[in-house]
Amino acid sequence: VAVGGFSMGGGMALQVAARLPALGATFAFSSYLADDSRAYDAAAFSTAADDDERSAWPPTLMCHGQADDFILPAWGEATAAKLKARRPDMEFHLQAGVGHQIIRPQVVDKLLPFLRRHLLDEDHSQSCPPPGAGNGTTGNAPE
Repeated sequence: VAVGGFSMGGGMALQVAARLPALGATFAFSSYLADDSRAYDAAAFSTAADDDERSAWPPTLMCHGQADDFILPAWGEATAAKLKARRPDMEFHLQAGVGHQIIRPQVVDKLLPFLRRHLLDEDHSQSCPPPGAGNGTTGNAPE
């Protein structure tokens, strides 16, 4: 199971990640945690007892638009840096020209491969076709 969100929803997803050790992954777009968030403490002290046991802090992906004027990119970068200092497997992507929004490349190029790696134990980091690719559909509407 993964939990994620955009803006405030992404911040909530990061808080949930600190409290639910069974999550397979978490993601947050255009999001941040307050500097004094207790979630950082959970990230600092969550380590797997052995290779078969999942860490108490799930793998995390954050994406943020460099042109975001609502949730400042510096806030997302600071959150990512604090998490990465505690959890080296944390991923952060700052995207040029993107405002406070989710864009298709964030989902297709970043999120889908991330979820496949962590939830399905697949590595599709080199390619992730758009929805509907190869099956005769455009991926825009259900058949």
